[in-house]
Parts: sequence; structure tokens; C-alpha cells
Amino acid sequence: MKTVEEQAEIDALVKLKGGPEDNLSWDPEPTLPIIPMVRSQSWDLSTLIFNTFFYTILTIIVLGKCRNYISNIL
Repeated sequence: MKTVEEQAEIDALVKLKGGPEDNLSWDPEPTLPIIPMVRSQSWDLSTLIFNTFFYTILTIIVLGKCRNYISNIL
């Protein structure tokens, strides 16, 4: 003969499993992919390198012009 605790444990497991029909009595949460796989375009890296050098050269030119402008004023 089963104790009350044993029968309660069996009943709880049967409810989670779905019983004899094997239907779930609860809906699990939907799982989402951890990290979506996004492949970068082949030209993304070259664009990044081009923009970095372009803005670096532009900054050097602007700073050089500002330096000459300030030294002419003083």
C-alpha cells in the first residue's frame, strides 16, 4: 500500500507528463535562439578601414589648418 506522500508525488509526475494520453497539461515557454547568426557582408570591413583612414586624414588636415590659423592670429 502506498503512503499519501508517495501517491501525491506520483500524481504530480503524472500531471506533468500528461498522464496516459501523454498530453502535456502545461505549456512550456518557447525557446529563443541564444545568439542569432548574422554574417557580415564582405565589404563591411573594407568600408570600416576606409572610413577610419579617411576621417583620420581629415582630422589631421583640419587640425593643421586650425594650428596655422591660430599662429597667424597671435
